[in-house]
Amino acid sequence: MPQTRPDQAPNQHMISSHALHGYTPINKNKGGPPRSAVSTAEGLVTTFICTNADATDFAVGDKFRLFLSTGVLKENKLFTITVEAVDTPGAGSTTFTFTPAAAAVTAIGNYISNAQDISDIGDIRNYQDIASIDARLMTINSGVYTQLRLNSMTLNDKLHAIKLNDEAEF
Repeated sequence: MPQTRPDQAPNQHMISSHALHGYTPINKNKGGPPRSAVSTAEGLVTTFICTNADATDFAVGDKFRLFLSTGVLKENKLFTITVEAVDTPGAGSTTFTFTPAAAAVTAIGNYISNAQDISDIGDIRNYQDIASIDARLMTINSGVYTQLRLNSMTLNDKLHAIKLNDEAEF
C-alpha cells in the first residue's frame, strides 16, 4: 500500500479497482467515454426529448440510466431505446422511445447517460465511484440515506446496504 505523508490526505472520492474486487465498470455501447443527453422538453413515461446534437450519441438498442438535473439517479432501472424519431416533435429535436416505462414523465433538465450502463444494476461490482454508489442509495431511500449519513458510512457499509436491498427485491 502506498505511503502518504501526514500532510497528504488520500482522495476519499476514488475507489481503487482492488476495493471493487478487481472489477471495472462496463461501458458497452460504442466504447469510449460515457455519453449523455439533456432533456429539452417534457416527455412521457416512455419518451425522452433532446436536441438532435445530443441524440447523435445514442441509437436504437442503446441502454441508459435516467438522472435528475441535479445528477441524482431518478430511478433504479436500466432503460433501452426502442425508437428514435429525428426532428420530432419539431426541427432540431429528437424523441427517443424507451422500455420499460419510467415511474414518472421525463422533465426538462433530466438527462440520460450510459455512464452507468451495466448489464445488471444489482451487481455491485459494476459501480464506478462513490458518487454513483451514493446516488443509488439515495434512490433506494432518500429518507434513510441522507447526505450526512452517506458521509459517515464506509465503502463496505454502502456496498452492504445495496446488497441487502437487491436481495430483498428477488
